[in-house]
Amino acid sequence: MALVTRATGVLPLVGGVLAAAALAGVAVFTVEQTGCATPSHYVRDGSANVLVGGCFTGSDTPSGTVQAAGDVPAAARDQSRP
Repeated sequence: MALVTRATGVLPLVGGVLAAAALAGVAVFTVEQTGCATPSHYVRDGSANVLVGGCFTGSDTPSGTVQAAGDVPAAARDQSRP
């Protein structure tokens, strides 16, 4: 009887670990399938960080525009952070 009780206590743990492993596998597969040849990176432009490169285009945003490096509005550049 103790073996059955121990097994029922371990089953939720094993299920959680298997679910986490499956989700991690799906995430890795999804990232590998994006097909982006040039990874993006952030460039510090004054006081703002600008995303440069990658597969992200202006049509991916709701407004249809993406700022290029060096094309940072003065209001964003002049903001001070605590």
